[in-house]
Amino acid sequence: MNKRIDWLDIGKGLGIILVMLGHSDIPNAMKTYIYTFHMPLFFFLSGYLFNLNKFPNIKTFFSKRTKSLIFPYLCFSIVTYIGFVILYNFGQVDYNHNLLVPLIGSFIAIRKSAWTVHIGALWFMNCLLCTELLFYLITKIGRTKTRIVLVLLIIISILGCIYNKMIGKPLPWSIDVAMISVGFYGLGYLYKEYKVQAERFINLKTFIFFLTINIISGYLNFVHTGARVDLYNSSLGNIFLFYISAFTGIGAFVILIKRIKKTKSSNLLDRIP
Repeated sequence: MNKRIDWLDIGKGLGIILVMLGHSDIPNAMKTYIYTFHMPLFFFLSGYLFNLNKFPNIKTFFSKRTKSLIFPYLCFSIVTYIGFVILYNFGQVDYNHNLLVPLIGSFIAIRKSAWTVHIGALWFMNCLLCTELLFYLITKIGRTKTRIVLVLLIIISILGCIYNKMIGKPLPWSIDVAMISVGFYGLGYLYKEYKVQAERFINLKTFIFFLTINIISGYLNFVHTGARVDLYNSSLGNIFLFYISAFTGIGAFVILIKRIKKTKSSNLLDRIP
């Protein structure tokens, strides 16, 4: 039985709350702040759980990910497609394309289009699959050598940013976002590999530093573009400010949840006679 990682569970729970807040009617300033790091955070947490030993070859990778990501995604897509058709027949949906388009679109998965009008919220699942596939290939090429892995992560992230700025059109299965998100995924993996060294920075001073930089860089990016960061909409703003705010936001969040876990553990020990 796999042992649960407490701080990671806390992080995923709080991350889900941030997503819910980001889609609710809250002040724009708060929503803009949440969007500076909440999606990169999910990729970071997912990367922490990546284990290359589980995938000895590409066949095993797709076999495992078909069960955990592709099959659930397609099931949800078909169910929502049926609901979409029902609503359309009752005149509750304004849609001017052939009804087969969304069905086919479930497999093509081009977000922000008529292909995926029924499954907009599921884009993260296929993007996560492409992100994991990219990182799997990176680790296979780099053979777990940190320098090579890091260089490949940077190269792919740069290519993703160039595509975002010069073209910006969504690609099937959100591969365009995956080229950017793989950097955060890789950061999570590298954090696990160098956790002992990183733990030295889990303190209040570092938290305040990261939080301050996150808020300032996120605000400057918003001022620069007039729009909040949004991976779904391919909106990154200034690339440098985007990465600074995302990385420091992740750092501040990780320190926060680590401190929450430590506080909970301390309180529990205090109750033991």
